[in-house]
Amino acid sequence: MSKFTQPAQLVVQEAGAYLDAQLDNIKLRTVKGLSKGTGALAGLLLISALAGVFLLALSFALVMWLGEVLKSYALAGAIVAGGLFVLLLVFILLRNRMFKNSFIGMYEAVLFEQPDGSLNTQEKLDAAILRSEDRVKEQQTLVSDRLFQAKEYYTPKRMMNQGLHLIGERRSSGIGLGGGSILKSLLLLMLRRRKKK
Repeated sequence: MSKFTQPAQLVVQEAGAYLDAQLDNIKLRTVKGLSKGTGALAGLLLISALAGVFLLALSFALVMWLGEVLKSYALAGAIVAGGLFVLLLVFILLRNRMFKNSFIGMYEAVLFEQPDGSLNTQEKLDAAILRSEDRVKEQQTLVSDRLFQAKEYYTPKRMMNQGLHLIGERRSSGIGLGGGSILKSLLLLMLRRRKKK
């Protein structure tokens, strides 16, 4: 990397790191959104299926059996319904742990090249998103700084001086420029005109 092209190359490197940080952030947000959506859908489907089939089949059997034992089908129906309601509440309260968190790991494996399995809960995913956003902001600041440095470095005067320096190096090393003396004369003329202004 030459001294002359170093600022431009640093801008390219920082821009690449910024894009990598943005991509990781997008992936993390995608994992979060997909896990929430899929978890909610799976939870709803499972709870609906359990509430429907289990409630229908088991409640009918239990009501018939308890009705015979207690000699009251109404009391048996109330006991069975209460038990199924408690079971349904347990599933609703544990749905995040049972469904949403299990999908986080699955989506992490799909979206990341080398998943480490560290995103196994919603809290860890949220923390990773915050770290990713901080990294994006840092990279954005670095890219802005590098662009400003490059803008300050590549002024017309410096570009002209660097061009004259390169022409001088090639002439002294014996490398023919094919019209280099004309180019050098034009550059010197331009410099003189600028100095007069």
